[in-house]
Amino acid sequence: MKNKGFTLIELIAVLSIMLILSSIGSVTFKGLYNIKNDNANEQFISELRILISTGKKISVSDSINTNIIIDENTKKIKLSISSKVKDSIKIPSNLRFNSIKRDILIKSDGRIEPFTWMFKDGDKEYSISRPVEGDYINVKKP
Repeated sequence: MKNKGFTLIELIAVLSIMLILSSIGSVTFKGLYNIKNDNANEQFISELRILISTGKKISVSDSINTNIIIDENTKKIKLSISSKVKDSIKIPSNLRFNSIKRDILIKSDGRIEPFTWMFKDGDKEYSISRPVEGDYINVKKP
């Protein structure tokens, strides 16, 4: 009588190989996911700096105050002039805003009010601020 099937040793060997391959794949996938999020966060920080620079340029050239406001409903940061949205950028879905102050005031002479915005991506925390002294935007990355 012929046995049609696999032996227990053959099944264990196949399952072991599958387990090893799936563990390698999951580690690789997690690494790719982290790289994707890091790239999105870097792009967001660059776009935020450009948005602040644009607000500063408009404030000085038109001699008006501008505001940069976080809108958590639409997950966007908006540059507004006299309550009209001039420009906006999207906050990446993996970032969570973690600060009390929701807006930045840029005065008509180009001075930016001091602020600190914190964004959290899992266990990584990004800090974007304009210190009291100096006229630069400081970014702290994990």
